[in-house]
Amino acid sequence: MPQYSRRVIAGSGETWVGGVAWSDVSEEHEGPCRVSFNSRTGRVDVAVFPNYCEAHAAAMCGVTVELGGYCEAVVTAAVDGETVTHQTSASWLQE
Repeated sequence: MPQYSRRVIAGSGETWVGGVAWSDVSEEHEGPCRVSFNSRTGRVDVAVFPNYCEAHAAAMCGVTVELGGYCEAVVTAAVDGETVTHQTSASWLQE
C-alpha cells in the first residue's frame, strides 16, 4: 500500500480565518475514514464516515469558525472494526 504524507485540505491562505484540516489518506482511499476534531481547549472529538468524500467535507466544516469552530481536523483511515458514526457530513453538523 502506498504511503501518503500529510497534506492540508482546508485552512490555508493569507485571508483564512479558522483552523487547519489535514489528511493522512489519499483522495482515492476506499473505505471508512475517521476525523479527529481538536478544540482550542484540548478536547478531541471523533467521527467516522463511510468514505473519504464525507470525511473531507466534515473536516472542512469543522475548521470553519461559523460551523465547527475547531482549531484542527485530521482525516485518517478508520481502523478495522471501527463503526461508522455518521453517514454524511451534514448529519455530523446537525449534532
